[in-house]
Amino acid sequence: MNSEYDSIFKVRNHGASNIHGIRYQILYSIYCSFELLNEKNSIQSIQLEGLDDIDLEIKNIRTFKNFIQVKHSSKVWTASNLKSYKKKKGVLENFIEEYRVSPDSKFTLILSCELSDDILEISNYHRFDKKRKLTVRDKFRELCQSVKDSTEFEADSLLYNLE
Repeated sequence: MNSEYDSIFKVRNHGASNIHGIRYQILYSIYCSFELLNEKNSIQSIQLEGLDDIDLEIKNIRTFKNFIQVKHSSKVWTASNLKSYKKKKGVLENFIEEYRVSPDSKFTLILSCELSDDILEISNYHRFDKKRKLTVRDKFRELCQSVKDSTEFEADSLLYNLE
């Protein structure tokens, strides 16, 4: 009887976790919506569940998209969380597909959890010296190899356009 209870609980608890993720995504969407009101901001439009969790259209000198993945987790996020598994597309696969459609875009990953060192390295890529950037780039290329038919050029472009 206890094992049946445990299996039901695990299935239902996953649903609760999903609700927390949706709630976090909605809260971040509301934040982006308020940014529309800021005259100094360049956000022109927001689309929820477009190509990604949130798609922003931004107009500066030129107009481009910012594709945003919003993730909530009670666990530490590592680089392996960026990959696709079984039937679930990962962040990298989504971003590379979007890059192929819109190569001038920016890509943002919003996480509400503790970050592992490898994720922190990726997020701080633009702050590093040339030697450290090459190390992070090589690790990121390796991660992107998990996406079918991805190229080093796509991995480099994605890394450069991550915000």
